[in-house]
Amino acid sequence: MSWRLRYLMGKYPPVFITCMLLLVLIPVSAVSNNEILPPEKTYYGSESIIEFGHDITYDDWLTLENDGLTPLRQISKNTILVWSESLNLQFNPNYNYKIIKNYNNYDLANQNENLYFSKFRVLLEPHLPINGVIQVLESLKQYPIQIKNFPPLENVGSMPTSFEITGLIPNNLEINGVWKIEKVKETSARNDVAASLLESGSLTNHELWERGLNGEGVLIAVADTGIDLDHACFRENASDVGIPGQAHRKVELLNTTIDSWDSSNNSDFGHGTHIAGSLSCNWESGELGEGSSLSYNSRLLVQDVVSENGWEVPENVDVLFLEAAQNGALIHSDSWGDNEVNYTKRSGDFDGWGREVPWSLIFVAPGNTGNQLMEPANARNVIAVGSTTKSENLEMMSFSSVGPTNLGTRGIFLVAPGKNIISAKSDGVVNSFNNETLGLTGTSMSTPIAASGAAIIQQMVEEGLFNANNNINNSGGFTPSGPLMKALLSLATTSLSSSNIPDSEQGWGVLNISEILPNDFFETNNSVIDNVWIWDSYQYDGDWSLFTDSRIEDNVTPLTSLTQNTWDGSGSRGPFLSTGEEIRWNFTINREEDVEARLSWLAKPEPYLVDELEISIVTSDGRIAHGNDLGEDGFSRLYSVDKKGPSAENETTVGINLNLEDLVGVDWIHVIVKGGYVGIGNAPGSIGIEGDRLGFGLAVKGIGEEKPVKINGGGYENIVVENVLGYTYVGAGGIYEQTNFESAKTLNWNFTNKPGNLAVELAIDAPRNISANLTNSPFGFRTLSEGIDIPICSIENETLTGVNSSQREWTLQDIWWPTALTDCRGNHMSFNFDSKRLDAPEPLKDWRMWVTENSNEDFVAIEMAWDLSTWVFPWAEGGVMPERLSCEYRFNELAWQGCEIFMAEMILVPPDAELMELKWSWIENTGSNRILVVEHSIPQFQIKELPSLSFDYLDVDENLLTIRGDVTDESLLVLFSESKEHAFVNIISKSWNLDETSMSCSSENYWIMGIDTAGRIDFEIGDNAVVYDDGNLSISALKINQSWGQKIEIGQIIYLSLENKDESHSISLPLKNFDLLELHGYCDGINEKSSNLVLNGVFSMWAILTLIMLVSGLIMWKKQKDLATKGNDEES
Repeated sequence: MSWRLRYLMGKYPPVFITCMLLLVLIPVSAVSNNEILPPEKTYYGSESIIEFGHDITYDDWLTLENDGLTPLRQISKNTILVWSESLNLQFNPNYNYKIIKNYNNYDLANQNENLYFSKFRVLLEPHLPINGVIQVLESLKQYPIQIKNFPPLENVGSMPTSFEITGLIPNNLEINGVWKIEKVKETSARNDVAASLLESGSLTNHELWERGLNGEGVLIAVADTGIDLDHACFRENASDVGIPGQAHRKVELLNTTIDSWDSSNNSDFGHGTHIAGSLSCNWESGELGEGSSLSYNSRLLVQDVVSENGWEVPENVDVLFLEAAQNGALIHSDSWGDNEVNYTKRSGDFDGWGREVPWSLIFVAPGNTGNQLMEPANARNVIAVGSTTKSENLEMMSFSSVGPTNLGTRGIFLVAPGKNIISAKSDGVVNSFNNETLGLTGTSMSTPIAASGAAIIQQMVEEGLFNANNNINNSGGFTPSGPLMKALLSLATTSLSSSNIPDSEQGWGVLNISEILPNDFFETNNSVIDNVWIWDSYQYDGDWSLFTDSRIEDNVTPLTSLTQNTWDGSGSRGPFLSTGEEIRWNFTINREEDVEARLSWLAKPEPYLVDELEISIVTSDGRIAHGNDLGEDGFSRLYSVDKKGPSAENETTVGINLNLEDLVGVDWIHVIVKGGYVGIGNAPGSIGIEGDRLGFGLAVKGIGEEKPVKINGGGYENIVVENVLGYTYVGAGGIYEQTNFESAKTLNWNFTNKPGNLAVELAIDAPRNISANLTNSPFGFRTLSEGIDIPICSIENETLTGVNSSQREWTLQDIWWPTALTDCRGNHMSFNFDSKRLDAPEPLKDWRMWVTENSNEDFVAIEMAWDLSTWVFPWAEGGVMPERLSCEYRFNELAWQGCEIFMAEMILVPPDAELMELKWSWIENTGSNRILVVEHSIPQFQIKELPSLSFDYLDVDENLLTIRGDVTDESLLVLFSESKEHAFVNIISKSWNLDETSMSCSSENYWIMGIDTAGRIDFEIGDNAVVYDDGNLSISALKINQSWGQKIEIGQIIYLSLENKDESHSISLPLKNFDLLELHGYCDGINEKSSNLVLNGVFSMWAILTLIMLVSGLIMWKKQKDLATKGNDEES
């Protein structure tokens, strides 16, 4: 080392160290994140599939996290994909799950497969940790590829992170941490007569226009090749194009970020103008003629996504939907997509947006191949629109793409005319002021036709034309959500043939708005659609557009912002259902038409599960119909017995059709919506992609009035219980009966003869059978986890399962502890175990006795330990015990601990323990969990409370501090100077001679203090302090000992600390103040002693530290001077 370096180190050590750290850190920080990859074949983790013995809940999600696993996503109701960083994954035996597949080889590609060259998009698993992202990049390095855009090195969020690669990979490459790899393909494009067909199914009627239903007040968004803004359908007037904005006649916003006109040099020139005309053409002359849109009075938000370079739809397509939402557009029309039938990242973005922003309805053209529909029309939450002819006898067009999707769903939601649709024609000239029309054919045309019909239905809801009893702000109308719009659209359809709809070719049928209108609707302008009742969970009490925008953060993609800023549904009507929850309504029927109900909800995007809601209708005569259960005649099957309905099969709009002829004699119907299964995520209570609650839209046609029904509730007739030791019965009129049996027997109780409350005491040493007979229950029954049914009592206070009202009976076998049973007639049966077998442990009984016998002792610190090794637990005598029985205990709500410790060591009881809880848990043979918690009170040893004392001080003849009044017990007193420099401690019975202290002769104010028994006394008990030990109970205790070391501790509370170092005892006693008096010590001229228990050596410490610093400075100065002298000698 050179002398200069040594000199710098000696003279400026902090500077030298800082420079060295910078030299080390600068190269690290200069490396791009995209270039930080681990060494080859580094193992960071792998995927595993975990199977539970029940439907997965959020608690299970937390269990996996606590076991060191990262949950990625659910695969089914009881299986979940997780990420593990352990090569030898082991499951926790205390939880009900197991590993059914472990991908412990992190690269699952077959090295012998052929390689294919293309451009690919890699989608990572949601929730994949950062190490998994690094491992994916490492796995891809073994193939001849180029990563076009590296993913951010961070934990993946709710939506799968994607990045593009180009090169050669196997056809079916599977890599741990990768959800899927898809090919990147190019995007391409996919009426007055048409308008009349959508209104009524005829070629000439325009009654909706005459009624003022023309899209007024509705903003429609469209992303396409742009718009020929000077066309007569859109321009301001005959001589002025106008500037798009709030004041423009037609176009509220024109996004020209990518392109500014529907130009002739663009791909699919004229496509966007034609579609915009179908959506909203309103001739500037005011004429409603050929080419006029059904929703001609709506306004447009146009997003030009095509330039001379082709279709340039943003990779993050959610930015298009955000712009629409920020401006208040519910409907978005998209007649384009890739030539791909598989579910893509873009399909996922469409679905993700729909789930997070329910005020969204996206119409997509499915394609014109005549085969399977293509992306993004295969998304779960969109309206895919097939194409029909344009005549009164509508037929499907052979070219119209159809379902099902790869998921097995119908795919096509509805159909609309798409043949030779007349609409605005673009000439590509910005100032020609043209007014030409053009006839085009395809699903690109049927899609905006259907969207214009949806705009009319949106206007109906916003103007409050439907049943107005369900709005939350008394405004009559509101902006409908996507689910409510889908429910209404599926009602507003007509089948093209006698085939049973919905199907994968025509969906729910051709859009026909007259299907939801009453016969007298056009008779007066004041008419309302009173035969259709609607409910919207997402009906928002405020501005939904502003609320959506408030969840968006800068510099983060919209979907990422939405999933990070979750919403629990607050501010909206609700309800938002989780698994098993339900809501119900009761209606009369109008007896003029069939009863039809449609329920629609939002799905999470792939790869998440599709949540499932269920709809049922119960008739007043006890029959039941379920959603998605239509017969060949198109009507729902009605069952006279309780029968579970079919699955929705991943559909998100289901319906019930009841034939009016089948409802003769029916007074009312119950409509019940239930959460069949709602998947979990890492944001419980929220309603988005990460949530476990779900809203819906509901429309019911053919009803009369919504009204409550008052009917006698269901009840128990007879209950039989085995192994009963006795019971306590309280009946009407104060009847009281208590019976104890000599030995366990079977109890047969008839609530019809003896109604009331029955508490049954059960033998604990054996399980039992229990059976029950129940009467009819008009509101149905709910099924408990054990598989038994109990009656639902009313609409108002029950929101659980319940359908058929028929009487029933059930039997449970080998049950240890039945659940409490309550019926709708005020009868209640509860079950308790034999109290003698659940008694307190012997050490606790001994402690209770010791406390009573030693209440007069002067102990100030007590601790005890219990020996529970010989304790007999409740099931020991019978020799039979429940399955997977476990025992835990705790004191004062501290953490639970296993009872196994009883056999290993004495149990130290916390000094402040007032309660001991013993928790027994087991699993019944029905699979239900049981938890029995037995509480045992622990009495506290009461330290003698020091009474409030007053004092006299006389220093004439004697220097005495005397306690006033009659005092029988000795008291510990502390004299603490107001200056906090002196303190004296003594235990006295009546008076204290201060001449015997080291108190100064000079008078000074002293606080007179004693023990505050209401405060917390901290202590540690060491050796030789046992005062009781009978083998089961060991008690150690301390009394105040004046000979121990003493110290005053000053804080918010003043403490007297006593310490016995020889036996390791210490006590910290809180003090309270009695009086403040001026006191002094003995005065005879002799040097006065002072006993100061307060540490006040701050000045001394400062002096010592200063001296050390001066010496250190001199040594450093000498060293530097010697080095400088030596350096000069060397230079010489």
